[in-house]
Amino acid sequence: MTDRQSLWSWRRLRAVARKEWTHLRRDRQSLGVILLLPIVTLILYGYAINFDLKHIPLGILDRDHTPRSRALREALQGNEYLKYVGDVSGEAQVERLFNHGTVRAVIVIPQGFDSDLSAGRRAELQAIYDGSDSTTAGVAIAYADAQIGDFLAKQGASAALKRAPRAMRKQPNITIAPRILYNPELNSTNYIVPGLLVLILSITAALLTSTTVAREREVGTLEGLVVSPVQARELMVGKLIPYVCAGMVDVTLLIVFGYVLFGVFPVGSLALLMSGMLIFLAGVMGLGLLISARAPSQAFALQLGFLATLLPTLLLSGFAYPRQSMPALLYDFTALLPSTQFLIFVREIYLKGSGISQLWPQVAWLAITTVVFLRGASTRFVKRLD
Repeated sequence: MTDRQSLWSWRRLRAVARKEWTHLRRDRQSLGVILLLPIVTLILYGYAINFDLKHIPLGILDRDHTPRSRALREALQGNEYLKYVGDVSGEAQVERLFNHGTVRAVIVIPQGFDSDLSAGRRAELQAIYDGSDSTTAGVAIAYADAQIGDFLAKQGASAALKRAPRAMRKQPNITIAPRILYNPELNSTNYIVPGLLVLILSITAALLTSTTVAREREVGTLEGLVVSPVQARELMVGKLIPYVCAGMVDVTLLIVFGYVLFGVFPVGSLALLMSGMLIFLAGVMGLGLLISARAPSQAFALQLGFLATLLPTLLLSGFAYPRQSMPALLYDFTALLPSTQFLIFVREIYLKGSGISQLWPQVAWLAITTVVFLRGASTRFVKRLD
């Protein structure tokens, strides 16, 4: 190497930069990722990620039907953190509403609530919470306690206490008896382990298949498949079967290790859980095949598979951040994600023991998205084979 060649050359630098810019400008996929992905990510996750838990769905069971009980109802309805969704007809309806996710908390106003307060006696409210989401339940308990305390102040309950005996004045005039279903200890492990199972499967399943076609293209074996008599659907299903089998082995290991290490095991039907996981795995792997069929290289396919599975599952499905805090439009959009419905499906079976009569909407949506992804991958194979 001569001294002249080792010197820094702005002319050579400009030539290299011009060549890379031309390559980048012609690679529209990479250019789109560079320009659009940061903006889309900022907008989407900026609205989705919110540590303020609001709009927790609340039901009220009013057995007193007096002016004071109605005043308490109005106080709870006017809270931005607790979203009143309707009256509850009886305790038998509470569990059904919890199973459908209609409410997360129910305040029970007992008969004699008004008369107890007016007489300076202690009134007792019952608050029933859905403990399957330990984070939401814990926040709902704090919100309900604060709102009821505010109601007492506004109702002038202290004036009633002034007419009561001195010993009674020091006692709280309303006590709240909490009752937490499905996860009485609000153990976060019971809530996180099923969510981790969904997260792990979402990432590994898509990444397993996202490089299959791109790898064939890079090593030069795709042409052999193109000229072979194999049909596109046969090729797609043939590539999918080994990965689905491996994924089901992963599922079994995750369930076993979740029980051995953390003591978390599904309360509901294991057969229903495995069936749902099989549908979900087939769908996510179909998404991976679709990505692989469109990606120009294995590296690009891996990046796209990572973005298509990890971020939505981690940030939008309800795994890390409650979806109740999202804007209404984003809340409805995230409900369409397969990982969102699968997360609901897994947690319902693990914590509530829900059956197919409650979970058929999730199973139906997972089946639809699986067909769409597999159909899309098959169509893309046909185009490539053409």
